[in-house]
Amino acid sequence: MLQEMSARQFDDWQALYVREPWGDERGDMRMARLACAMLQPHTKKRLREADFRFRFNATAPTPEQYRAKSMQRYQMLASAMTRRNKSATETANG
Repeated sequence: MLQEMSARQFDDWQALYVREPWGDERGDMRMARLACAMLQPHTKKRLREADFRFRFNATAPTPEQYRAKSMQRYQMLASAMTRRNKSATETANG
């Protein structure tokens, strides 16, 4: 098909796709917009449609990056649990 298409036609199709995407990407955009609209009233943070879009071309993290992120999450969880337990103990003793 591309071999039969002129450069001008190809440029026209690309311009149309930029203005009005079709296919799976369009569906992903719709679902991201819907998710953003549904969750925005329930949070103080300003949500963006881009927060809910798939990132197919994003590079996967290296094992080192993955371990570092996992360790960071673990430390946050441990810190939150410590604060919760400390608060519960103070309430029980207070």
